[in-house]
Amino acid sequence: MVVDDIAMGITEVVRGGDLVTSTFRQIALYRVLGASPPRFGHGPLLLGEDGTRLSKRHRGVTLDELRSAGWSAARVTGWLACRLGLRRSEEPIDPRSLVAGFDFRDILLIP
Repeated sequence: MVVDDIAMGITEVVRGGDLVTSTFRQIALYRVLGASPPRFGHGPLLLGEDGTRLSKRHRGVTLDELRSAGWSAARVTGWLACRLGLRRSEEPIDPRSLVAGFDFRDILLIP
């Protein structure tokens, strides 16, 4: 992964907070290979009712089911953005607006 990221010129990496501890090893690999590490951001994980991270085994609600229940893309985006700490409210937001207002400094960073 580190070699691929170096080859592709990756400068920013965003992933779940559960991967914070592996980030330090990856930064060491960048340095051993003589490359500058990218900036790393780690966001909170979405958790199920049992407190474990969401995965396929939770059999949660799918986007198709939300669509069938009348949820718009903006409503799903607002709900997810709030859960991930990117917004304070669950109010619907157009996905493009969320991206336009995204600031990498808003998530936990490791230099």
